[in-house]
Amino acid sequence: MLNLLNRINFMLIDPPSIDINKSLKDAALSLNKTGKGIVIVTEDNKFSGIVTDGDLRRGLLNGLSLESRICEIVNRKCITILKEISDKAAIKKMLSNHIEHLPLLNCEGVCKGIYIKDEIMFGEKYTNVSVLLMAGGFGKRLMPLTKDIPKPMLPVNGVPLLEKIIEDLRQNGLTNIFISVFYKKEIIKNYFQNGDEFGVSIKYVEEKEPLGTAGCLYYLKKENINNLLVLNADIFADVNYKKLIENHISSKAKATICAVVHQYKFPFGVIDKLSNGGIKINEKPTITKLANAGIYVLTKEVCSKITYGFRDMTDLISSYKPVNIFTLFEKWTDIGILSSYQSVQIDKKEF
Repeated sequence: MLNLLNRINFMLIDPPSIDINKSLKDAALSLNKTGKGIVIVTEDNKFSGIVTDGDLRRGLLNGLSLESRICEIVNRKCITILKEISDKAAIKKMLSNHIEHLPLLNCEGVCKGIYIKDEIMFGEKYTNVSVLLMAGGFGKRLMPLTKDIPKPMLPVNGVPLLEKIIEDLRQNGLTNIFISVFYKKEIIKNYFQNGDEFGVSIKYVEEKEPLGTAGCLYYLKKENINNLLVLNADIFADVNYKKLIENHISSKAKATICAVVHQYKFPFGVIDKLSNGGIKINEKPTITKLANAGIYVLTKEVCSKITYGFRDMTDLISSYKPVNIFTLFEKWTDIGILSSYQSVQIDKKEF
């Protein structure tokens, strides 16, 4: 790892590669392997271009599906260098061209690695972003597990899920945290207190009655909040919060909603009526949709206009325009149902 300018690291990594004839779904799976947001695209085993998580997000938002070909989003015009170049020269080239990725090729056109610019988040703090963790629900779908303990405090491999979420936020520089509590609230408050022991600042939003997934925002109107990251506390996702926040701010949208790509196999043949009077039957197709990931970023304007009363986040988000969509390709699990909760106990890599 090469250190430069204090907060920026330049690393030479060996990213996964994928053939240009593969699908966007294949690219998404490859992106998950390194967590660095980039995959090398090859054609006849030679370098053809790169695909980043941003390329994939834009492609899906522009109407492509997970079954679309990688060739529709590949960046063939990226700057490359020959293997003989020094680390210092490679970094200089990245800085002078304002690029975050620099593929390293040999004389035969084969990619032997890629330099990436990786801004360090650990130890830094976002001063213009606060976090609201929604932890007040009854957890009815997980009864009887939640009879005596609130859902966010259920252990995941021996540690409360909420503690895992808070630690992930801290490592991403997000330390100004509000926790909305209602059901079994004293368990959460006694465990985390003011957050000092966990390296963060915690304040509690105590609902007097259930206000839905957005109603508790009313209690934050007097807080000095510029952007608010809202997370359901039964969700654990390997999110790059830096990219999410930057994407939200650059979009100039009132709100950003995170989405996960969800596929399901339709159990019957689907009939489509054709314009010529005939029909087309698609036998048991795979349906691909963007599903709500339970993670949002809201502007100060949205937060300041909340009135007291019951309100769901989906209704709140839908009432504003424009709304930005940030698609997640990282691991994402909703432990609100028993099968999912049981699965994360087995797969420790999930966290």
